[in-house]
Amino acid sequence: MNRPVAQARTELITGTWALANRQNASMRVERVRENVFTVTATSQELSALVAAARMALEAMRGAPEPPPAEAVKILERVLGDFDRARARLSEEPAAGG
Repeated sequence: MNRPVAQARTELITGTWALANRQNASMRVERVRENVFTVTATSQELSALVAAARMALEAMRGAPEPPPAEAVKILERVLGDFDRARARLSEEPAAGG
């Protein structure tokens, strides 16, 4: 499979290659504007990303040589924001009901 580099990069960002090569795949990343993205993912895909972020945070906290404090602070903020957003989602009534 010989794809041009620009096409391969676009496929990586949009997930179209994965969509074509994986059954029931739906993860997609779209750039809304500079530094702002919309991610479409299944609950399993999102859970895997969040679990990896939590594992990374714990590894950073326990590292013999700690990473920059700002990196830890950003990851803590992002995970906190995610937890609050998830809590709000579970409080909202189901669509159509």
